[in-house]
Amino acid sequence: MIQHKHIGSLLALQVRELIRNTSYFIFVIIFPFIMAGMFLFLSHLMKGEPGSPDFSPFVLPMAIFLAVTGTALTITAGPLAELRQSGALRVLSTTPIRKSDFLVSYLLVRLIMATVQIIVIEGIAVFLDLLSLKETGSVFLVSLLGLSMFLALGYIIGGCLSSSQLATNLGTLVQLLSLFMSGLAIPFAILPDWLTNILKWIPSTLFGNLIFWASGKPQQQVGATISFCITLAVTVVLVFLAIRSFKWDVE
Repeated sequence: MIQHKHIGSLLALQVRELIRNTSYFIFVIIFPFIMAGMFLFLSHLMKGEPGSPDFSPFVLPMAIFLAVTGTALTITAGPLAELRQSGALRVLSTTPIRKSDFLVSYLLVRLIMATVQIIVIEGIAVFLDLLSLKETGSVFLVSLLGLSMFLALGYIIGGCLSSSQLATNLGTLVQLLSLFMSGLAIPFAILPDWLTNILKWIPSTLFGNLIFWASGKPQQQVGATISFCITLAVTVVLVFLAIRSFKWDVE
């Protein structure tokens, strides 16, 4: 646990560090809403057209997915690699603050940020009648599972790469690839069956399945139980790898 006498200073430091790169910070906050608004606009534009696809079921899952992955990858991997690259983590050994306390506070601030985003997205979805109030709890819990999985992946990237720019770019690339291969941005209905049979077992797709299931949408490709078990197993493995592979300094 974080020592109580350091927790206030650590959290304040992590908040300043989080918003220091303003462009990435703002991008991560607004990108889910931009994409969700775009899909809502397309759905409204094509409404009533014969044979036109309905994008509205994808709005909430995609927004949740982008909020989770943006926080867990884009603004986690890069800043963490920068701390190692600059030697800041090495300097911690000369202070009363334990390294583990620093990393827990680093994780906690991002967890709070993602949680607030998820709650805001759920509130807007309820207001727009895209989500019922009784489904908000299950969507929230599923989102936390996905957040844990991608945060562990962000820690692996940031804890191993020595370049902050490379870590940031890789985190963003993984986010976008995960989005487009999960069936949330490109519906599986328009993809060939052979490709769908492969993509539906990717962890990002299984996380998307869980959001679909929790929000009462029928677009899921794999059952909720199987999706949950595999996603949880992948999360445990990634957390283990994140702990074992993390490097405190650039070798």
